[in-house]
Amino acid sequence: EQGCHLAVASSKPTVFVRKILEHFRIDRFFEVVVGSELNGSRVEKEEVVAEALRQLEQLGEAAGSTAMIGAVGLASIGVAYGYALPGELEAAGADFIVSDVAALSALLLG
Repeated sequence: EQGCHLAVASSKPTVFVRKILEHFRIDRFFEVVVGSELNGSRVEKEEVVAEALRQLEQLGEAAGSTAMIGAVGLASIGVAYGYALPGELEAAGADFIVSDVAALSALLLG
C-alpha cells in the first residue's frame, strides 16, 4: 500500500517457498519470489539474492533503495523475533535490529 515492492529470497527451493507463502496466505504481498532450484542450480545465497535484485530492478526498484532482512552487502535489518541467538545479529553486523513487526514497519516506512 505504501508503494514498496516486496520480495522473498530464500535458500529453500522456489516451489516450496511459494507453497509456504500460500499456506500462510501472504503470497499476494510478494511480487518477487526467488529460491534455489530443484535441479541443483542457484543454491548459493548470493545467487538467490542477485536474482531477486535483478527481478526487483525489472520492476523499477533501484538496488540503492533496497533493504534486506538478512545480509549480503545491502542495508540489512535483523529481526530479533526470528531464529537468531542473542547477540548474533549484532555480531553479523546488521545495520538495524528490530524487535517486532511493528518496529520493522516503522523502520521501513519511516
